[in-house]
Amino acid sequence: MPAHPVPRLTIATTPRHFEIFTELAREYVASLDFPLTFQDFEREIAGAAAEYGPPGGRAWIAFAGDEPAGIVGLRAFAADTAEIKRMFVRPAHRGIGAGRLLAAAAVGGARVLGYRRIVLDSIRAMTAALAIYRSLGFVEIEPYRYNPRPDAVYMALDLSEA
Repeated sequence: MPAHPVPRLTIATTPRHFEIFTELAREYVASLDFPLTFQDFEREIAGAAAEYGPPGGRAWIAFAGDEPAGIVGLRAFAADTAEIKRMFVRPAHRGIGAGRLLAAAAVGGARVLGYRRIVLDSIRAMTAALAIYRSLGFVEIEPYRYNPRPDAVYMALDLSEA
């Protein structure tokens, strides 16, 4: 038997799923050494089901066994552009492939929803996440939104070419 259960993904569709998504998004924000007030995080997370639900968005939860291990959200940024937000894997579940599964699900979800491009912002210290994004074909771009962090990284994936 493996030391860690193989992660499985669930698309958030129920109020309980969005409660889990919100709980893990709050864990993510608490793990940062800077506030996300510039992104209006409280408004975003209060409306998580609308922000990351149909018709223009999706949210995924990775489970390791019965335990929520991580999340990722996909939301509309523009008519043909989706944005990946809040990708987070709990420290106890890192290294089991949950991050890659979540990121790949977001890319696949954007395709299914008809988006032509995906954008995201992150910070340089999130090396594992950046490596996953690069492995999926994301490239660094000029800033597409305000972020006061000097170490902010902006990336995009053109789905019409991928």
